[in-house]
Amino acid sequence: MSGERSQQADPDDLPSLPVPGDVLDQRYRVEEELGRGGMGVVLAAHDEMLDRRVALKLLMPKLMRSPEAVTRFSHEARSLARLESPHVVRVLDYGLVQSPDTSCGLPFMVLELLHGEDLFSLVSREGALSPSRVVRYALEACAGLSAAHAQDIVHRDLKPENVFLALERDGSECIKVLDFGIARSRSRRALTRGH
Repeated sequence: MSGERSQQADPDDLPSLPVPGDVLDQRYRVEEELGRGGMGVVLAAHDEMLDRRVALKLLMPKLMRSPEAVTRFSHEARSLARLESPHVVRVLDYGLVQSPDTSCGLPFMVLELLHGEDLFSLVSREGALSPSRVVRYALEACAGLSAAHAQDIVHRDLKPENVFLALERDGSECIKVLDFGIARSRSRRALTRGH
């Protein structure tokens, strides 16, 4: 695992996002982009050391100009790594994408690769869900949030896009809470946004 450094990027010295075929941390070979949002991008990758597929979540390079965004991203990784629940996406590693053309590293976290879809996509595709499914999904999401609360972490951005219906290897379904990027610690001031 690469060490974390406190850094502010020179605006003309921003790292670029990895592309398929790139290897991060001498270990994670990028396969494809899975999704992107305002703060980050998620890539599918192969962990060549352990011969397994993983997801890589990277901070968008433009956000390297913001020390607050870099800090928020590293806090999200630490927060998730502390959580032990089948209903929260697992963090497996954290590092920095080092590039010979830049002086700063782009932070990334390695997550378990999930198969399935988020609840927003599911409801958009299927329409209203049966009451029994809604109750089952809500109870599993609550179990994930309860694990977070037990570690004094409050999610603060729970929405259908951040609740994922993962299909397990045995064919069963499992709800996973995602994206703790604006989580807040109840025991310390803010983990992420500085409030």
